[in-house]
Amino acid sequence: MEGAALEKSGINISANYTVPMLLVLLLAHIMVGPFHNLALFYDEAYYHFWSTQLDFGYYSKPPMIAWLIAATTSIFGHAEWAVRLSSALLYFCTALVIRQIAMRLWQRTDVADCAAILFFTAPLIGFNSLFVTTDAPLLFFWSVAVWSFVEALKTRKWIYWVSLGAALGLGMLSKYTMCVLMIGLFAYIGLDKAERKSENTLGLLLAVLIAFVLFLPNLLWNAAHDFISFQHTAEISKLNQSLLHPLRWLEFTAGQVFAFGSVAFWVLTVWVWRQKLSATTLLLMCVTFPMLLAMMVQALLSHANANWAAPTYVGGSLLAAYWLVERGKFAVLKAAMLVNVLLIGLFYSYPQIQSALDIEPTKKNTPYQRVSGWRELVMAIPEQPQDMIYLSDSRALLSYVHFYRSDFTQGSGIQVRSFNPSGIIKDHYQLNYPLTAQYNEHYLFLSETPKALHGCFQQVQALEPVSVDVYPTLTRKLYLYQVSGFNGYDGC
Repeated sequence: MEGAALEKSGINISANYTVPMLLVLLLAHIMVGPFHNLALFYDEAYYHFWSTQLDFGYYSKPPMIAWLIAATTSIFGHAEWAVRLSSALLYFCTALVIRQIAMRLWQRTDVADCAAILFFTAPLIGFNSLFVTTDAPLLFFWSVAVWSFVEALKTRKWIYWVSLGAALGLGMLSKYTMCVLMIGLFAYIGLDKAERKSENTLGLLLAVLIAFVLFLPNLLWNAAHDFISFQHTAEISKLNQSLLHPLRWLEFTAGQVFAFGSVAFWVLTVWVWRQKLSATTLLLMCVTFPMLLAMMVQALLSHANANWAAPTYVGGSLLAAYWLVERGKFAVLKAAMLVNVLLIGLFYSYPQIQSALDIEPTKKNTPYQRVSGWRELVMAIPEQPQDMIYLSDSRALLSYVHFYRSDFTQGSGIQVRSFNPSGIIKDHYQLNYPLTAQYNEHYLFLSETPKALHGCFQQVQALEPVSVDVYPTLTRKLYLYQVSGFNGYDGC
């Protein structure tokens, strides 16, 4: 009977329950944001601005994130939950694809179900499902690429090499680190004698060619903008600074323990290496560990955010689930799932837990503080003429004011301009919406700190600042200036 081993263990997972369980988790991921009335994080508002100006590239990212937001908001409107919707949906679809990969590799429903649930309950996936990020499409196309590769090897049908190329190309349009998977796939064909065949090499080369064609519009966009996205990627890696940071490496590694789940990460990095190296294990290692090792080296040399290794969780969930089920480690498997669900539940219900324990929220004890108060602050700005242009040196403020002060039901957003005296391009507004001397309009200047603007503009009028008390230890404040007659940056 399918899933019988797990049923005997007390976990009681079978094909009849897995998809409903994933759907319940999906609903929870989608509803937590509206339930807590979470405002957008400024990066989300930033991506939403991109989605109103569709293109093949943007300052810091390829275009998929903007395309996805444009799709969901065109259907459901410009509500916060609609901006975020694609993330939870894509993680859910990724879990289903992981299940299909497991079925194709082992023909075992119990392993497939556990792999899907381990992935979808990973704390980082639960956290990221609340926000729209580039990781969601990256992981989805990563999983589709792995599935296509497995199907191509097993069926010898060229259509799967084509789907592999499509997944790789769309993944590159989601996040540039998709290229690491290509390295892993070539490594597998080179290491596995049984698959070291010319037809496989040709198939993989065809897939890379298709990926390149799909990625070419973004490449051309970058060429027209001095490869600004690649420059930004190089900048955030910080490899031009002092190297070797063992404490940052420890921080990153500890972050992986939390992000993937402590039990699952332990299985992946310690126990899995004890099993016999079969062709299937080698394949999954080739699509899993290059990314993890690359990010660990990056963390040691400079720094790496925990989510940068997220593609590891696709193959990692498969490896961990198979190892645990195959060896009857049902208590460990149950612990892994329960720990993950408890961590996600703790994060989702944190405000209620604080309230029940009569703990006053502060800036330091509330995980949602970074998104709190911004909506209310921007909405506290006095009403302005419809043609007012909002000006700031902060991409966060420009993003927030564009999202929360625009009337998207009328089909257009407010106008924004970037104030950039240094001339150094550090965001999309500075790249495409700079304030230049040719403009002589009236502006509303926004800043989180007082500004001396009289040398920059002919007329400057300071308005009453607006502020919002978020917590007893956190007040957000906005300084407002009506300015006109831009003199150029030389006078600033």
